[in-house]
Amino acid sequence: MRNKELKIPVLVYHYFGKDRNLQAGIEIQDLNYIVLRDDFMSHIRYLHEQGYQAISFRQMMNARQGLEALPPKPVILTFDDGHQSVYDFAIPILCKYKLQAEIFVAPLKIGTSGYMSWNQLEELVNEGFFIQSHTNSHVLLSKLSQDDIKYELVESKKGIETRLNVTVTALAVPMGGYPRILKTIAREAGYKFVCTSYYGINSIDSDFLYLKRIMIKSPNDKINDLQDLLMSKSFLSFKMRIKNGYKSVSYTHLTLPTN
Repeated sequence: MRNKELKIPVLVYHYFGKDRNLQAGIEIQDLNYIVLRDDFMSHIRYLHEQGYQAISFRQMMNARQGLEALPPKPVILTFDDGHQSVYDFAIPILCKYKLQAEIFVAPLKIGTSGYMSWNQLEELVNEGFFIQSHTNSHVLLSKLSQDDIKYELVESKKGIETRLNVTVTALAVPMGGYPRILKTIAREAGYKFVCTSYYGINSIDSDFLYLKRIMIKSPNDKINDLQDLLMSKSFLSFKMRIKNGYKSVSYTHLTLPTN
């Protein structure tokens, strides 16, 4: 049965570590995206204790179509970039709790310094994880022409599907870039879901080509922050919605020709 009132938070993580020291593949300006291993463990333990169950985008679509019932407290776990620290720190914890997740990768970064290899990604597929697109080269889409955006989406999808023998249905936009034409291009390229960096909590009736997520990064990456971010009426969530407005001005103003 479809439950229009059911809330579906989508969490997004990037990097992990025992500390926030610089790692291969991570720029200095992105150190605040490193989540400490112990904090991530606290997040997963909290979700487990509160009765959250990890679902996939596929299950979300099935629920909209009335083909599958979702658990009372669903959550979607997403990981952007495909950094090696996800494999080293996050995957073992997810496996311990038998949790599925969606991992977004850019084919041109796979196997480069600090990033997972194709063999590691194939291993994750065999473990039940979903490998999705983070564009082909991890580029800010709002700076590209329409043709270049299409190339980034099509090549990424084709590359992942060919190498891993999977079906790519979801895209996560890098660095928040979401030009207005993106929804049309993504749909034509065969994507069913597009994840943004805008804060919010989704439902079955949300626009699947404009899904909001809960960004986990310093200084809002402790367990009490996660609790607040999961509550749409908390003060922290209010601050995040204000930031949505600034992001919109920065990243969605570009209107490209449709032909």
